[in-house]
Amino acid sequence: MKPRVMITISALLAMLVSAIDAGEIEHKAVFAHGATVRSEGIPNFVLRMHRQRATDVFIMVKDASGAYRFDTMDSVISQRNLIGACFRVHAWIITFNDASYSDGWNDSWVN
Repeated sequence: MKPRVMITISALLAMLVSAIDAGEIEHKAVFAHGATVRSEGIPNFVLRMHRQRATDVFIMVKDASGAYRFDTMDSVISQRNLIGACFRVHAWIITFNDASYSDGWNDSWVN
């Protein structure tokens, strides 16, 4: 039987921060659903990304219904600039399933 390794999220985060400080990790990306960012609160989310030393943040701007929301991404950028954080913000667009693409005969999967 192989031994199991258990590690807490806080221990993993501490290891990542240590590796970043040592120059072993150059990039740290976070992918976030827009709804999650809004429910956490834009200022809280941006501060957490800054403290966790994220280099790139990808905000989901299109959901499976086909709706786009760029306001969350714009708010994250504004708050980032306000506190002087330096992570990059990107639009994360899911295209595999789009209800607005369906023509009534085919399903909504995009090839």
